[in-house]
Amino acid sequence: MWKRKWPWMLEQQWDDLLFIHWPVPHDLLRPYVPQALELETYNGQAWIGVIPFRTSKNRPRMVPYSLGTYVELNVRTYVRFYDEPGVYFFSLDASNFLTAFGANVLLPLPYYYANMQMLRTGKEILFTSRRRNTGTSKIFKATYCPYPHTYHAKENTLTYWLTERYCLYTLQSNRILKGPITHSPWLLQDASYDIEKNEYMPQTVMEKAPLVHYSKTKKAYFHPFEVVGRFSN
Repeated sequence: MWKRKWPWMLEQQWDDLLFIHWPVPHDLLRPYVPQALELETYNGQAWIGVIPFRTSKNRPRMVPYSLGTYVELNVRTYVRFYDEPGVYFFSLDASNFLTAFGANVLLPLPYYYANMQMLRTGKEILFTSRRRNTGTSKIFKATYCPYPHTYHAKENTLTYWLTERYCLYTLQSNRILKGPITHSPWLLQDASYDIEKNEYMPQTVMEKAPLVHYSKTKKAYFHPFEVVGRFSN
């Protein structure tokens, strides 16, 4: 487990989370990732993920009650800055307007407000999202259903490489920031899925079948951002 400079400041619980990953050629994805960050590959292949989930039990440290529940949809890829691998977010859509607005003001992350819904019917989960107020609407709609068997990804496998990431990287002015996250290893399940609409990805990327992994619940702890480097604009 990676050592953290500061104690955690925010606790969240993630529920009914689905990892959907597509392989993308490194040279195709590289222009969309800041040059200050290394775009990581697994056996020479870059990856991009779309991740729908519900977040609940949101509370800052020392606050005993939850600040609410909302739905989120993240689009990310995998990067490294020196020693620690992490994720880089292209976008984070949230169904809570105050969360999206506040995150844009307080955090150097690309949050957007979206009309979103997550419905569970038996074992099946329906997730829909329509981004608002950004000039062009983006829509995502998928249904998924986890299989019963649970497992932890084995080290050095592609599944482990994609899921076991414990920080995010972003840029602010000429600073490289790391946002550390602490949680236990992912307990995963395979899942059936039907992606009815996905306007967050080019059609050429979605021509290949994605890798899909489900996790029922995860408690996560966010630590303060750290300045880990600087670059020239």
